[in-house]
Amino acid sequence: MVLSSLKTPPNSSRPDIEEANKQAPAFSRIFKEMILVTRAEKPLLRTGKGSIMKKATIKLYEEEINAIYETAEGSAKAGIDVPLPRSWTAEDVESWLLIHAAAANAGKAVDCHTDLFAQGFDSLSATFLKNRIIGSLSSSSDRNVQASSSRIDQNIIFSSPSISRLARSVIDAVLQRNGQGAVDVKTDIENMIEKHSVGLGHSTVDASSTTFNGRSRGGHVVVLTGSTGGLGSYILASLLQREDISVIYAFNRPSNGSIQRRQISRFEDRGLDITLLQSKKLVYVETDTSHDRLGLDNELYQKVCFTPSLTEYGTKHDIDMHICHRHHSQCMAT
Repeated sequence: MVLSSLKTPPNSSRPDIEEANKQAPAFSRIFKEMILVTRAEKPLLRTGKGSIMKKATIKLYEEEINAIYETAEGSAKAGIDVPLPRSWTAEDVESWLLIHAAAANAGKAVDCHTDLFAQGFDSLSATFLKNRIIGSLSSSSDRNVQASSSRIDQNIIFSSPSISRLARSVIDAVLQRNGQGAVDVKTDIENMIEKHSVGLGHSTVDASSTTFNGRSRGGHVVVLTGSTGGLGSYILASLLQREDISVIYAFNRPSNGSIQRRQISRFEDRGLDITLLQSKKLVYVETDTSHDRLGLDNELYQKVCFTPSLTEYGTKHDIDMHICHRHHSQCMAT
């Protein structure tokens, strides 16, 4: 956006932003607060062909970009437009937090008991939600409630990642309780292990004897997330040329068009050999982290749970790195 007389996007742009967010996946949502308005006297740098020189332009606007993030981190006025809860009960606080969470989630409502990060939240929207909570508490006419804003931990969204748990943490801060409602770290880890190890002892999949496309699998089985991304495309091309790999599950988010068509397009854009994509070892998989079993049918889910020997993350957005655990497979973030 190039406007010489404005420092922030006009309010008239909000409907366009909301419309764009309806169609966009969670990881590419647009936040009005994070839009930088460029200036006519400081134009975007372009090549001779007219395309934008991305790295050089980002460097040109480095100071303005850093200022936006600093503002987002330290906003003291966020959330003051939402009235405080009528009482500091779980029900009232949860209702109050749901309003703030939707605002921080580009207008999308969230479920009270589901992990926020499984509903599209990322570190940026978590920062917005935290700031809205602190800003709202700070705006109270009650000095005790005002003071409670300083007791809100900077990592509160990560340590209490659902609205129900977040409500307990906020209530503890307001009532100056010592976190009776907080889950003990050891207990939290044990609960997470129990949740993600269900059925591990009853797998019927034998990685050494499983066949794929009619032939026995003897090499490594790899799960690659974000294969249609820039980095993911190069990783995929490298993996497809390795003789010691028998199967590659290419995980990607649902989007317009087939994964195969998108993958071919990415290879063409980067000058990679598209004939590699004809390999029988390549399996495209659309996943949705907001659904049980990643949105996969049970048979495929069992295969990707119990047969991979290496998991490579072409992007970290698909996997909750806070709970990534190792059992019999290796994990590699790139």
